[in-house]
Amino acid sequence: MRKIILIFIMLGLINAYGGMETGQKENDFCSISDFKDFNYYLYCDNSINNETWTSVHHEHAILGKDIETIDKGKELYQEFKEQCLPEELVGNIDINYVSPDCKWIIAQEFTDDITDGLRRQTLLYEGKKITETQDTYEIFNPVIMVKRGDAYEQMDSEVYQKLVELEQRCYIEGWRHTPIINEQGNLALCAAFDGQMAIRRIEDGATIWNYSFESMMDSRNRVGFSLVWFSGNQEEGKIIIEYNRDFYEISYPSGYVKYLGQDMYSLSYSPDGKYVAYSSGYHEAVLAHDGNIDELEQILPGIYILEVATGKTAYIKQDIGICELSERSFLWIEGEDFERSIGK
Repeated sequence: MRKIILIFIMLGLINAYGGMETGQKENDFCSISDFKDFNYYLYCDNSINNETWTSVHHEHAILGKDIETIDKGKELYQEFKEQCLPEELVGNIDINYVSPDCKWIIAQEFTDDITDGLRRQTLLYEGKKITETQDTYEIFNPVIMVKRGDAYEQMDSEVYQKLVELEQRCYIEGWRHTPIINEQGNLALCAAFDGQMAIRRIEDGATIWNYSFESMMDSRNRVGFSLVWFSGNQEEGKIIIEYNRDFYEISYPSGYVKYLGQDMYSLSYSPDGKYVAYSSGYHEAVLAHDGNIDELEQILPGIYILEVATGKTAYIKQDIGICELSERSFLWIEGEDFERSIGK
């Protein structure tokens, strides 16, 4: 078993890095405009539970230096959608993916109850339709974008099929977590509930790195372990995992572990690694805390953006209850490319 090297960070550093503490106040945080070199727009897809938790609806927002509230973010998202989607798609479809250079968009039909059991996606390049697909809600999106050098392209259909086969093979072998892939779409990070992890080549399924987080886990609680984020190549990279509300960054191949903080859900790094976006206060946190929300009520629900070099954290408030948000995902868009796309 590979030895885990863990950095225990003092409380002050935990706060600096963004680890969540109880009793927070809005004036404890800065605003996005305080980040001198923030040259991004942050796309947010918020899945909101209905009152009975039987379905969700999606609310989208795009945040930036001049867009620092959810309401303004929703307006900017609508403007972006009207500018970048063909007129016939604007009505009953939403944006599911934007590449960092803002050239590629995946538009997906979202409904509370898809009676035909199909997921429909449209891939566009600079506003023009490239392909339309539909599937029956398989593990992976029917369209996956990958990075090739400095450009982006659709994952090849043969590679996609090998990814599906690898997921099935991992499940049979007991790797129960859904694999997550790197930006280049050639590696998959797999994991089991007991903290075993492996990075495998999608092309042939070969393992290039394996690791165990088991010694850091409570043998009575394996449910709280999950994969969050993965970036790297066959030589080196980083992954983020969550265990029982705590978040850790693991470098490979060294196995070096860094503790990041608590309740940093949907954590996502900017392409240059200078900023981290994350979310706090949704129902996964309640489940991980055995349903006890007394402590979690002190966590400000909303969106957080951390500047890694300085430890400054911006907070964007969202007026919803802790249990209303089903999940949230982020995409980073280069500022100049986004402004070009909407004619600013």
